Amino acid sequence: MDEISLQTDRPYPLDIPTHLSQLDMAKELLEWFETHPELGISVHSRIVSMCKRIVSIESGVISRGDQGFDETVQSLKDVQELWFVHRVLKDQLLADPFKDPMLRSNTDAELPEESGTKTAGRDAQFELLIAAIGVRAGLAVTHAGKGQPDWIMATTLRKWSIEAKRVKSDDAFIRRVTKAASQIKHSGIGGVIAVDISSVDGIQNRRLRKGVTPDQIEHARNAQGETIRAHVIPRLRAKIRGSPVGMLIVHDFLVSPAMQHASGLTIPWGLHESWYSYHLEDNSSTQRARYEEFWQIFQLGLPNL
Repeated sequence: MDEISLQTDRPYPLDIPTHLSQLDMAKELLEWFETHPELGISVHSRIVSMCKRIVSIESGVISRGDQGFDETVQSLKDVQELWFVHRVLKDQLLADPFKDPMLRSNTDAELPEESGTKTAGRDAQFELLIAAIGVRAGLAVTHAGKGQPDWIMATTLRKWSIEAKRVKSDDAFIRRVTKAASQIKHSGIGGVIAVDISSVDGIQNRRLRKGVTPDQIEHARNAQGETIRAHVIPRLRAKIRGSPVGMLIVHDFLVSPAMQHASGLTIPWGLHESWYSYHLEDNSSTQRARYEEFWQIFQLGLPNL
């Protein structure tokens, strides 16, 4: 079976103690957009179209051969992420510093690969996701201004600058991260680069063709994490040597199809997120503990979508 079931309940721990299906999430977002026209979310925007796509699947199931399957897979991911942003930031999205990226998230086609070389909407969506994680983790999140990193995150004792980047190809990875390093250097606050790589291979290669066990997902995560550590981090360290960037955070996801268990139980569609962290400074650096502290705090806010 290679189909998506929209009727899965998924828990959100900490400050989001709710169980909602993707269908409920889409309906909640649509209602929120309708009751808050000051957000400026167009009825023709990517976000609204994705929410309506999910709501329109009356049976709650769409199979791989159905028209619009790829768009639905992407919609489920984007709607879940934006629902999380909405639940965490709430009315803060109506004002600075979050309103601007919320407005920018309107743009793009439903599939990233159909948006051309620029994907300003999903870039903004990832910026908001990183901000929401920081807020949920208890960090104060602010924006320093034009030409600065996306966010400044702080506790009562420390500050970190955060630059969020999305990459759509392996070739773009080092280039985009190098640009992020220069933005962080401009801020004067040592920081962290967060990179989303979920569009590198296109949605087709993010879909698993059969159901997988949690152990298999964990194995896939570990394998990818080690690949990045072995083949990307050494190149990146050499490229940005001397810049005040102490950590790289990488985000990715896999999609597993719904399947029928031998017991007769239907295992619903699943989105499996992965978050990796890598120190970019030498082991002898006195700043490593500062970035380790950031990662420990940041993990508290991860959505576990």
